[in-house]
Amino acid sequence: MANYLTNKELIRAFKESRDLDNPTPELWRFWELIIKGVFSKRFFVDSNDREDCTQNVRLVLARHWRSYKPEKGGNAFAYFTSAVMNGCTKGMQEIRPRLMEKQPDGRWVYGKTVKFISTDDCYNI
Repeated sequence: MANYLTNKELIRAFKESRDLDNPTPELWRFWELIIKGVFSKRFFVDSNDREDCTQNVRLVLARHWRSYKPEKGGNAFAYFTSAVMNGCTKGMQEIRPRLMEKQPDGRWVYGKTVKFISTDDCYNI
């Protein structure tokens, strides 16, 4: 089984699901690949936060999947990736409202406030 998908495959799976009025197992598998890809670029201090956020993203996708209109915009991959990212942000704001911090190295840290010690701080010890 391939660990990647194309926009063409995603649109086809979406249209099949839309015709059935229910997400197919194939569409769910594609969504899981997108979630895995997006979350591989996120750092969660607490694994419970990662799991809660994943469940929130699945809920967002289940509620709003019909909103995508392939006739309006043909990039299903971008649409669902954006939905995953927004669902993650929404989930983290519900779980830990104070928490969306961008670290000095450019990473976003979700979970707990993490203080990075710079080289200047090391000399002051």
